[in-house]
Amino acid sequence: MAQQAYAIIAAAPMSYIAPDGSSAQAAAGTVINRVMWDGSSSWAPPAGTEARADPTGTLNIGATTAV
Repeated sequence: MAQQAYAIIAAAPMSYIAPDGSSAQAAAGTVINRVMWDGSSSWAPPAGTEARADPTGTLNIGATTAV
């Protein structure tokens, strides 16, 4: 399968490292990272997050969405 963009979304309120290297807090539904993944290899998003396919790039870091 070809690589595509995935948004990494906080499933519950959590702390994370922001792109500028600072510590940040994210509410549930906040996009905290973006990755390229084939959707089937043996990778999993970090605990407390979910990966959502975002081929159009609409879920940018800091955006919020329903979880």
